[in-house]
This record gives sequence, C-alpha cells and structure tokens, in this order.
Amino acid sequence: MISRSWAEVASAQHGTITGRQLSAAGVGPYRRAVLVERGLLVHSARDLFSLPGAEPAWPHLLWRALLLAGGQAVASHRSAAALWNLDGVSPGAIDVISLDGRRSSRIATHRPSGISEADVVRHRGFPLTTVGRTLTDLGQLTDDDTLERSMECGLRRGDVGVDELRDRAARAGRGQTGPAALRRVLDRRPAGAVPTESDAETLFLQVARRAGFPTPDRQYTLLVGGKRIRLDFAWPSIRLAVEIDGAATHANADALGRDLRRQNVLVLGWLVQRFTWEDVARYPADVVDALGKAWGYATLRLASH
Repeated sequence: MISRSWAEVASAQHGTITGRQLSAAGVGPYRRAVLVERGLLVHSARDLFSLPGAEPAWPHLLWRALLLAGGQAVASHRSAAALWNLDGVSPGAIDVISLDGRRSSRIATHRPSGISEADVVRHRGFPLTTVGRTLTDLGQLTDDDTLERSMECGLRRGDVGVDELRDRAARAGRGQTGPAALRRVLDRRPAGAVPTESDAETLFLQVARRAGFPTPDRQYTLLVGGKRIRLDFAWPSIRLAVEIDGAATHANADALGRDLRRQNVLVLGWLVQRFTWEDVARYPADVVDALGKAWGYATLRLASH
C-alpha cells in the first residue's frame, strides 16, 4: 500500500524523491526494496527514486538535479528564468546553485557567490532564485540581447525594479560576468524609460539599435484633436512612429479597427510604420529596410517644410 505522505512528496517534486525523504516518511530500506520489486518505485540513482511512469521532462530532470545537489539547492540562472516565464529563455537548461557550497560529482552546480536567504523563494513548487537575483546571474550564460528581453519582461510585470537591479549590479564584485552584463543592459535604457509592453517591442528596439537608428521614445503620448494617443515608439523630431502589433493586443476585429482609426488620424501629421512579432523576430532585415525608407522620407518631408 502506497503511503500518501511520501507519494505526495514525490508528486510535488515531479515524480522524484530521495532515500532520505522516504526514510522521513517511514519508508525504510526494506520497504523501499519491496516497492521497487513491485514496480511502485524506480531506483534511478544511488539515493534517488522516481514514481513509475514519471516522464523525463524538464521539470522532472530539474527536480532530479536539485535533489542530487543536496537539500539546500535551488534552481538558478536559465532554469529560474524559465520557471519565472521570462522572455527569451525557454525550459530546457539545468542550472542549480547549492547554497551550502557543496559540490556533487553527480550534478554540475554554480557557485553561490553572495547569495542570501532573501534571494531564494518558492515558485511553481520549486525553490529558486528571485527574479532580481535570476537576472543578475543570467548574464553569465546568455548574450546581452537575451538578458535584455528577460529584464524588460520582469520590469513590465513588476517582478523587479530598475533601482533594485542597479543596486545588485553595483554591489557585485569586479570580474563577475553576470552583474557586468546586467550593467551593460541597464545602460541601454534611457533614464526614466518605461518598460516595453511586449517581447515584440523589445525585439524591435534591438533590431533598430543594431541597425544604428537613434533610440526612440517609448510609449510616446501625442495630443491630436484634444485626444491623447499613445505610440509604441516615436522619433518626434521627424514625426515618425512605429506601432508593434502583438497577437495579444491586436488579435480581434475591434482592436484592429481601433488601431486603424488611430492611424488614420496620425497620418495627418505623422508617418506611421507597423510591424508584427513575426516581422521583428523572423524578418529583421525587412524591418530595417522599411524603417530606413520611412526615415529617409520623414527626414526629406521635414526639410521641405
């Protein structure tokens, strides 16, 4: 008969449980052997067991790594970013910090440099680093553009603030690649800039930056006919604007009609370019080409007046 207590522990850990946890639940070595013989447990490593049929999916593998790394291990870096659903990072990587500094030959762990209890929480059933700490570490293993996407996502959702990130980057010691990357990405943001409103907007900023365009104003408010209109991006000096059509905000007929009516008003004095997530993510060269032509026309139009 399966004891609910240990079965629930294993289920909460995506089908994985240690011998120590089994003992704490009253399942000693003899009973473990019986459960394994009957197919009610699978002995997957020296001191690690799995429920039968537990899928070797990423959450299961991450829990396995946490348990192999010891009782004070937490998900970090790319693993924590994926658990937080930060833009730019997909589930798959196994990154673990052992808080007590223990090293295991069975699983690679990151060094717990400067980590404190306040940097660790539980989310989706996992012990993991906070969003602020995750972003501080993430730059060790990703490029700056990926880190920027994750950072803007965290800022947009209110999971972390710019002041906290700047403080974390400043407190880190020299030579630490993660905080250094965070400082570089923070320096990309104009003072007082609001977070992007979608991953597609962040991708557009990166496309425009790589192509050498000046940094646009984010969420620029324009007064037209007594009405306030907010533009995703704008270069007010040449009256050029860019709107990013994300699936979530422009997927229905009412939203599309509202956006088109707004553009009809704007074109009276502004040149508006519209791009989708697919444009900025898959066809950045086409975006650069279209934006370059619009920039040239807007500049020429301004000179002719």
